[in-house]
Amino acid sequence: MPRSPEPAGTTPAHSPAASSGPVSKLYWALLLVVMALAAVLRSLHLGDKSFWMDEGVSFAINHLSWMDFLKISWRRELNMAPYYLLLRAWMKFGTSEAFLRSLSVIFSVAAVAVIYCLGRRLFGMRAGLLAALLASLHAFLIRYAQEARSYSLAIFLVTLSCLLFVRNLENREHGWMAYIVVTTLAIYSHFFALLVVLAQWISLQFLPWPMRDQPKRAWKITALSILPLMIFVASRGAGPIAWITRPNSSSLHSFLLAFTGNGGNVLLAAYGILIVFAIAVVFVGRSKLETDRELWGIAFALSWLLVPIVLTLIVSLARPVFLPRYLIFCVPALVLVAAAVVTRLPSRWLQAGAVLVLACFSLQGVRSYYHIDFDIAREDWRDATDYVLSQAQPGDGVVFHAALGRMPFEYYMSREKPQATRPRIVFPRYANEITYSDFMANAKNAAVGVIAADYSRVWLVLAHNQLSGRPDDVTRKLENDLAGHFPCRDQRDFPQIEVRLYFRGNCRP
Repeated sequence: MPRSPEPAGTTPAHSPAASSGPVSKLYWALLLVVMALAAVLRSLHLGDKSFWMDEGVSFAINHLSWMDFLKISWRRELNMAPYYLLLRAWMKFGTSEAFLRSLSVIFSVAAVAVIYCLGRRLFGMRAGLLAALLASLHAFLIRYAQEARSYSLAIFLVTLSCLLFVRNLENREHGWMAYIVVTTLAIYSHFFALLVVLAQWISLQFLPWPMRDQPKRAWKITALSILPLMIFVASRGAGPIAWITRPNSSSLHSFLLAFTGNGGNVLLAAYGILIVFAIAVVFVGRSKLETDRELWGIAFALSWLLVPIVLTLIVSLARPVFLPRYLIFCVPALVLVAAAVVTRLPSRWLQAGAVLVLACFSLQGVRSYYHIDFDIAREDWRDATDYVLSQAQPGDGVVFHAALGRMPFEYYMSREKPQATRPRIVFPRYANEITYSDFMANAKNAAVGVIAADYSRVWLVLAHNQLSGRPDDVTRKLENDLAGHFPCRDQRDFPQIEVRLYFRGNCRP
């Protein structure tokens, strides 16, 4: 029977882990430097950019009562429930943008450490350190480390799941309970993490038959654990992601640029060459996959990297589900593949040159991100809210086209102005405090006639209201209804937000 990959604790002969103690200590010291670099790059300018709508939702959800929290989780937010629970506790210690985002920073830095551990286990200490370095410099990871959403938590849990998966395959003395818990939490942190479990199963097909049976019981328990989430997804259908458009050549190119670190076509080409080289290495050495630990490690990382992306693209031909940030948990696989290939290059000069190119263009991508966002068009709720509050008069009302737009507006309104100067939220509004119903409201049901009878000035805040570059039906209805009651209108535009003031009286500019 073919022998399985080398047991845990063994390392390839060329690995630094097999070297002398001082060399090993040097690598641990370098890892601490890499971790510090990751922490610094993820903390720079942490509070500079405004919350966008989704971050406002993260804040607002954790101000709901427990009953409303459970309702909204089941109705639309079960996909990120572990993160919301952690953020709910985190918010007891602070609520500034930087502090709320710092929870994601912690998970992102922790993910760099796990990437090192996985790279070391599969390819040796030198490859593990290089993978950690590339992850610490990766602008896509930094971008979502600076966001009050679940993505960094999902990346950390997915990477830890893969580490536990590999560890348990190599050493039967380890139980699978930790893997079950971490994998279940990863899938609840983002449903697309389930695709990594599929990639894990595919990687097993390169191993001897006895090893393929090891995770079966763990997967059965995991399947039972995520049954509520599966029911949630089946019952909600594509509704929560119905806004996603079908990918085209331009969006695919943008995805690849973001996925490889926002460093332009040179960095994209560099990673592309390394991936092609990795595929060639696996193809040429496929007869040794069952016995060569490093070769199987490359196949495993390639499965993790490619399976979720390819499958999502295929599904999107029928029902668009392809969104770059939904696949960010594949980035650790990208840096692992790159590190494995670079450390296999025949010349130290080639290795150094490859590392220099990857590092320099990755830093260029990080620098660019600090100046301008990529992957999303960020709404500037901070400035939009400040403008409304600076121009508001006692008794003004505010109507939101997108119900969720109320959430970041409320966040900034609660922080920046005293209570006496705040306009009244009139839609969505079902109680004095934000409730479950406010999240589910639809502006086409806004009672504009009743609002017009009670207010002489109404602010209309428009965001996420465009379909194919044109205002949607709800926008047109609100425009017509408000114009019928208020002859005068003023307007101010902010990034991705349009603020209008409807009023009666003198219509002079």
